[in-house]
Amino acid sequence: MSLILLAAATIAYGGAAVLHLAAQRRRWLQRWALYATWTALAAQVGLLCAQALRGLPPDLFDWLQLALFAFVIAFALWSRAGRGAGGGAIVLPLVFAITAASALLRRGAGHSPLHESALLWLHVGLLALGFACLALAGAAALLRRLAESRLRRGALGGVAPLPELQHAVRRFLGAGLVLDALGIGFGALYARHAWGSYWSWDPKETATLIVWAIDLFAYLAVRAGRRLALGDWLAATGLLGMLANAWAVGLLTGPHRFNW
Repeated sequence: MSLILLAAATIAYGGAAVLHLAAQRRRWLQRWALYATWTALAAQVGLLCAQALRGLPPDLFDWLQLALFAFVIAFALWSRAGRGAGGGAIVLPLVFAITAASALLRRGAGHSPLHESALLWLHVGLLALGFACLALAGAAALLRRLAESRLRRGALGGVAPLPELQHAVRRFLGAGLVLDALGIGFGALYARHAWGSYWSWDPKETATLIVWAIDLFAYLAVRAGRRLALGDWLAATGLLGMLANAWAVGLLTGPHRFNW
C-alpha cells in the first residue's frame, strides 16, 4: 500500500510541478496547479498514515515525507489569495524530485532504541516544521531574485509583488529559526538519554547547525533591510544546504546514520 501511495503522490506532485511551471505563462492554470497540489497532499497523508500503521521505528523516509508534507502545506497556505504567486514553479519541482528520489530509500530501517520517546517526536516534528519554513523562505528568496530580474526587464509576470516576497522571506526565516532551534534542543535532550551525550558533532548535527547559522545570517541581513540581495542568496544557500543535509544523513557515519 505504501508503494502505491508513494507512486500516486509522486505522479500528482509531478503534474502539479508541470502546471505551476506552465502557469508562469498561462496564469489561468494556477488554479489547476493548486488543485493538483492538494491532490498530491491527500496522497501523502495516506502514505504517512500507512507508514504509521506499520508501527516501525521512524527513519529517513518517514522524516522526509513529514518534512515535505509540512513544506507543501505551508506553501499552499501561503499561496492563498495570490500572496505566493509564482512560488509553485520553485517549490513543486523540488518536492517532486525529493518525493521521487525517496523511493530509493529503505523503509522501516529505523535505528533508535527509544523510538517511542516523546522527546524524539518533538525533535523530529519541530525540525520538520522548521525545515518547511526555512525551505519556503529559500524558495521565496529565489522568487524575489527572479521577480527583480523580470521587473528590470519590464515583465514581472505571474509573480507576487516584491514587498510581499520580502515580508515572506523574513517571516518564514524567523519562524523556521525558532522551530529548528527548539527541535535541536529537544534532540540534544533525546541524545543524552539514547547515546549518553547531548552533542556528538556527527555529520548530521554539524550540518544542521551550519545550515541554521546560514539562515540566521540571512534573517539578520533581510531584517536590516539594506542587504536584501545578500539575505536572499543566503536563504537560497540554506535551502540547498537543507536538501543536501537530508540526504547526507543516509550516507555518512554517526548515530544519525540510517540504513538504505
